[in-house]
Amino acid sequence: MFHHLCLKLFERTADDSSVKIIEHDLSNSLPYDESFGGRSFDVVVSSFAIHHLTHERKRSFYSEIFSILNPNGIFCNLDHVSSLPIDYMSALWQNLVKHPKQKIVPIDC
Repeated sequence: MFHHLCLKLFERTADDSSVKIIEHDLSNSLPYDESFGGRSFDVVVSSFAIHHLTHERKRSFYSEIFSILNPNGIFCNLDHVSSLPIDYMSALWQNLVKHPKQKIVPIDC
């Protein structure tokens, strides 16, 4: 739902040329060879996406992620198993947009 907005927000805040943003349909295998050039990564981040996958795809997706991580790499998954109240989620989103560089944002509900 928000993935295009999230990508735009990240593109505005990520001024590091070593960061590459790739939009991909997670129901398909990761395009490791084509897009990643056979590289491995220090960090893989997923946010509010994996819960949409089937359980079978989640298992294969996790295997793909860990196959592209460097030996000491980190996988960060920000996801949920049950939804928070809509007013809380709306306030969270508004604060993330308003303060894109803050690591922790205040939530007033």
